[in-house]
Amino acid sequence: MKGLVIERHIIYSPSLPQVLEDSLSAFRYDIESGEMGTVGLLFNEVKRNYLISSGRHWFAVAQSHSDDPSPTSLWFNRDSSKQVPELISEAHSGTPGSLDTMISFMRNRAIQQEAHIFHVVKTRGQ
Repeated sequence: MKGLVIERHIIYSPSLPQVLEDSLSAFRYDIESGEMGTVGLLFNEVKRNYLISSGRHWFAVAQSHSDDPSPTSLWFNRDSSKQVPELISEAHSGTPGSLDTMISFMRNRAIQQEAHIFHVVKTRGQ
């Protein structure tokens, strides 16, 4: 990941739920301000086989214009297990691929799938 850094590690702790909300708010600010040079997000979540944990699964999420991100760029799940990238969508959370939907997707994955989410940005000056 030359030229890239992890800006933020987003996780959910049942004993400190506000930490997740603060991290999601900071992520939203970074995207809306356009100051961070966001490349995308890496997810590492618990993979479940029925109700049993069966390991962890990594996948990436990126904006449609990752070379020139903007708050209105759409978010796509680029999981290698998918045939093609898919717009991020969540039941009852708004427009597929929107920033609001992305925030909802992150919140749900962190809580329900025990996901660790890594906000990847370009190294300053890159």
